[in-house]
Amino acid sequence: MKANDVAANLAQLSRELVELLRDYEAYNQQARRYMVTYKRDYAEAFLKAEGPLEVRKQQATRDTINALLDSELAEAQFDNVRASLRVLGQRLDAGRTLASTIRAEAIASGSAE
Repeated sequence: MKANDVAANLAQLSRELVELLRDYEAYNQQARRYMVTYKRDYAEAFLKAEGPLEVRKQQATRDTINALLDSELAEAQFDNVRASLRVLGQRLDAGRTLASTIRAEAIASGSAE
């Protein structure tokens, strides 16, 4: 692998990082919105329910299960993007290491590839 290839790869990874950071922000906000919506819906359902405390809790849970699922799925998307950012960071580190190795080899051999 040549220095130009490594540089192009690092540039591409940097672009991917910027895109993932945008996704990270968007999914983070989306997950929070869904959680707030679920909490609001649960509170409303709980207050409307009748009967003993445990019955009201179960009715509120039943009535808001889709909002909870939306919230959990949004949180999963956010977690997936966070994991992708970690992997991309590792790929960038590997690329930098490779670039350093190529540079050191060029210096040692006296060539400027």
